[in-house]
Amino acid sequence: MKKYSIRFGLYSAALLTILFALTWGIWGTSLGYRTSEWIGYLSMLVALSLIFFGIRTYKNEQLDGRISFGSAFKMGALTALIPALGFFLYTIVFFKVAGQEFTDYALENMPQEQKEQMAGNMELFLNPFFQGFIMFLTVFFIGLIIALISALLLGGKNKLKTEGGQ
Repeated sequence: MKKYSIRFGLYSAALLTILFALTWGIWGTSLGYRTSEWIGYLSMLVALSLIFFGIRTYKNEQLDGRISFGSAFKMGALTALIPALGFFLYTIVFFKVAGQEFTDYALENMPQEQKEQMAGNMELFLNPFFQGFIMFLTVFFIGLIIALISALLLGGKNKLKTEGGQ
């Protein structure tokens, strides 16, 4: 299980990092704040969908098409940790490289109500490690939701019969 979690977790982390880096590299600050948010969440969903494929591959290659809900969820949660950690590191590096440009862009384009909520916590907003932690939590919780859905879909006996009727 660990081998599959690590492999698909690394795939997911790499894809997530590439999608975010490409988005920033291609559009930078030219997109609206809400559009950037939607692209970010969509990128997370695409990259974290590899959790499903990791569980399915493990189930089919190692367990003859059978996996319990608990095992599937456990594997999905372990897999989700890797892109969450990878994105934590990516966020720190991103803030070190493009932090001022990104911060200026975010502050100019975010909705007024969000600015007002953050007014007293601007130091945290500007802290790369805090931002990394927030992104870790975001990616991990979305990954847990995908792990839960994947475990619901993949857990239990495979209902399709093989050629031999087994």
